[in-house]
Amino acid sequence: MKMLIMASVSLLRVGASAAQTPAPPAAVPTALVTFFSGGNFLTMGKHGKFMGQILDGSDRLAYLTAGHFVTFQLDAGKHVFAANSWLNPTPTGGGHLELDLVAGRHYYVAAYLDNRGVLVPLFRLEQHPCDQVQKETAKVKPLDPNDLHKYGQGHAVIESRFPICTEPQQPQQPPASAN
Repeated sequence: MKMLIMASVSLLRVGASAAQTPAPPAAVPTALVTFFSGGNFLTMGKHGKFMGQILDGSDRLAYLTAGHFVTFQLDAGKHVFAANSWLNPTPTGGGHLELDLVAGRHYYVAAYLDNRGVLVPLFRLEQHPCDQVQKETAKVKPLDPNDLHKYGQGHAVIESRFPICTEPQQPQQPPASAN
């Protein structure tokens, strides 16, 4: 009888500790965002080749180099992305693009150097539908993982080639600001 009581007490303790273990957190809905360095070095105007910082708010994602792309898996919801000089690791003074990411969607964002500025280059981010970027990105290569910043490393999706269009095209969101 003593063994039966001790076994019952042990089972109660195990059951009590199992009841106190919190449930794993629910998965956060995410979207994919592919950034690529658009334009070319010979273009004068608003679509020159970009090399510089890509940020999500004030969090640095990557140093994007010319002729490369990188994809991130980010939480759904509003994001303000920025492109800036490799010398400036903040969104201040860079080009900005606000997107309200919808879970399960894939967004394509081109980073450009707008060299129409007389003394100071301007940086631009533009969202494009996937089918429109396929020609421009035919020769881009994956970004070297060494060019990912700490925040970006936790969100990067490693790919060997530029993503192909696999979903119906979502309408392009109008830019929130003209920076």
